[in-house]
Amino acid sequence: MAEEKRCLIATAAFGSEVAPQIQVLREFRDGFVMKTFAGENFMKTFNAFYYSWSPYVARAEYENPALRDFIRIAIYPLIYSLEVSRIIAQPFSTIPEFAVLVSGIIASLLIGLIYISPILLTIILASRWRKKSLPNIRKYYIILALAFGLLLFSIAEVSSITIVMMLGSAIIVLACIALGAILPTMAVRYLADRKN
Repeated sequence: MAEEKRCLIATAAFGSEVAPQIQVLREFRDGFVMKTFAGENFMKTFNAFYYSWSPYVARAEYENPALRDFIRIAIYPLIYSLEVSRIIAQPFSTIPEFAVLVSGIIASLLIGLIYISPILLTIILASRWRKKSLPNIRKYYIILALAFGLLLFSIAEVSSITIVMMLGSAIIVLACIALGAILPTMAVRYLADRKN
């Protein structure tokens, strides 16, 4: 039996593994994602990344109450994003692999939108204010990466090749996070160009 992975950063933020917020994260992971081939293999990739740095963040949280409070607040949008993605994927529950794909795409878009797009918007608005131009973000590369990830996902579903699913699902998630992050900046640029 595989060892259950702990939500280190969230546990440190909320103070207990039995906190309701931790249970929501755990239920999403164990009760939904891990029950599929795609989800299980994405989690292998995610865990390799997450557990390479999360123990250090969790330790810092225990030592710094202000950091712990900040992370606690920052985790709520993640929890809501995962719940929204699961609700949207619910109609596809009879096809669990597709449901987890839909959920992953929605959650990743929301994560990019909520956590990264404000930073990008700030950079773009600051550069416009300082009259500096920034390189145009090539959405086509992101869409191409997403298409490639979906192709790998499909191949892995048919062939049950673990490494292909690990790679495909990771590419899908990263591409969707990037897409979610740039959507508001694309809207701002579009509106700014229309004004000129």
